Amino acid sequence: MARTEDVLDNNTTVIRSLRMLAANPSWSYGNGKGPDESIWPHARTFLRVESVKVRPGVVIERDDRMFVSSLNPKRLTAAQWLLIARRHWAVENESHNTFDTAFKEDDRPWIEADANGMLVVLLLRRIAYTMLALFRRSQGAF
Repeated sequence: MARTEDVLDNNTTVIRSLRMLAANPSWSYGNGKGPDESIWPHARTFLRVESVKVRPGVVIERDDRMFVSSLNPKRLTAAQWLLIARRHWAVENESHNTFDTAFKEDDRPWIEADANGMLVVLLLRRIAYTMLALFRRSQGAF
C-alpha cells in the first residue's frame, strides 16, 4: 500500500491511498463469458485509489477511483503505481479542465454544420491552449 498527503491550504488536506487488488481473471470477461471472450485481454493489474479530503479533522469528501493496467503488478512499487495514477489525473486537470472551463468547450459546440470550420476552431483552441501551457510552465505554475 502507498499513501500520499497533500496540503491544499491551511485548512484542507488530501490523503490518497493505493491498494493493489488481487486480480480475478473473470473481471476482464464476466457476465457468463469465458476467457476467450475477454473485453480486456491485456488487463494484468487492478488498482484502487482512495482520496479523502479533510478539513480540521473532518472528512468532507471521499472518492474511490479504479485503474486497470497491462503492466505486471510487480513491475512497479506501490508508490510508483500511485504516482502513475496521479499523473493520469494531471492530464485531465491541466488540459481537459482548461478546455472545459476557460474555453467552455463542452458548452459551445457552435460549429456543427461545417466540418472545416470545426477543425479550424479546434486547431485555434489547441494553439491557444499550448501557449497558455507554455506560459504556465515558464511561470513555475505546475
